[in-house]
Amino acid sequence: MQCSSQSFVGSGSYSTTIRSDTRATSSFVKAGARHLELYADEVVEEPNKNILRSIFWEGDTQGDAFLTAAAAQVGQVILTLPNAVATTGMASGVFFQLTFATLALWTLFLLATLYQELKKRKAAWRRDLHHGIVMVTLDELHMSGWTDKVYCVQYHEVVFELCGPWLGSASWLVNVLALVGLAVAQVIACANNMYRLNSFRNKRDYALLFGSVGLTTSFIPSFRNMRIFSFVAILGTSFTAWYMVAHASAQGLQEGLWGQAPTQGLQAFVEGSTNLLFVYGGHAMLMEVMDSMQQPSKFPRVFAASYLYVFTLTLPSAATMFAAFPVLSAQNGNVYDLLPDSPARSVSIVLMIMHQCIAFGMFIMPVHHMWEKLIRTHDKPYWIRLPSRLPVGILVILISLAFPFFGVINSFLGAGTTTLETYIIPALAYNWVYRRESAQIACPTPPPW
Repeated sequence: MQCSSQSFVGSGSYSTTIRSDTRATSSFVKAGARHLELYADEVVEEPNKNILRSIFWEGDTQGDAFLTAAAAQVGQVILTLPNAVATTGMASGVFFQLTFATLALWTLFLLATLYQELKKRKAAWRRDLHHGIVMVTLDELHMSGWTDKVYCVQYHEVVFELCGPWLGSASWLVNVLALVGLAVAQVIACANNMYRLNSFRNKRDYALLFGSVGLTTSFIPSFRNMRIFSFVAILGTSFTAWYMVAHASAQGLQEGLWGQAPTQGLQAFVEGSTNLLFVYGGHAMLMEVMDSMQQPSKFPRVFAASYLYVFTLTLPSAATMFAAFPVLSAQNGNVYDLLPDSPARSVSIVLMIMHQCIAFGMFIMPVHHMWEKLIRTHDKPYWIRLPSRLPVGILVILISLAFPFFGVINSFLGAGTTTLETYIIPALAYNWVYRRESAQIACPTPPPW
């Protein structure tokens, strides 16, 4: 048989030639080893790709990752930040935001390095076949578009592979609790906000309604398909943040609040600082976002850019609302209680509800992937794979209906899980993997100093 070859040039400065009749088997990650079969003839991009589908549905660029990261970082919490600033004090509130954000950026860099380390260990390979030699790395596959667009590498899998079952299992448990808690919180937040807009129905009815709406996000295959949804989610938080700034500025800002000490007591101070901590967590879902990119190594830079954008929403809105309503901000946990009924307030509530329904899908998607791998539907066709996710979403909705006091539970879980999955586990895993000098020298992305 005569062999033909094709050359594929990626977005980098390299090219790789793979024989079109050669069957390549690549070692991949699935809390252990999973083999992915790639056929050169089967992965050539379709020439007649639907343009609308490409614009609104499919996306693996840095821009898509920016939209998803920014949409996930700030949502319902933006409505509670004036209260957090009031209970911690203006200076302390700004300091905590900058400190938590800086630490979160650093630990995200550590996670990205661990992801690259796993790729280096698992994907570099050589196999001499009957028709020739194939040499491919997963980095090259990512750069040239030759990636498995079904299998999703997850946070706990990276930790499991590099650090062993103990830390890997602990990270799995922490991430499940964090993600399920966040998803439940989105349903309850939808119900609370809608009740402020229209109190003719009770909150449980609204929770059931918007939980059902959020359940439809189970049919979004992966973070590669979140482009239009992430854009709508960011639109909601951006409108709300600048509406808060405009209303507060129109009311007039009080002076002398920068150096004012918090007056609500130690418990309120701790609760406010914990609320600020939540803003910059969320690493439990970011590994999936990074893995969905064509160039995952660029994600730390994208994540930093998303934080800068989040700062433009959180700092001005929280500071101006507190400066305009210092006493009311300390007494009310939701900013909608400070804003008068108006068309702008109604639009803001509707947009935030849309954001929370989309955020429900973002936070529950990693749990969907875990469930698919457990019941072995992760590599099945969409008509089998996507409906198999529904039990997970239904369980989350039932939890939101069964625990009307879930806000207290979520605060408790969030204080523990956010701290662990955002700040502690990445540092522990990184220090374990690079505890030897030889590993430090071979680090794929060494620290910038």
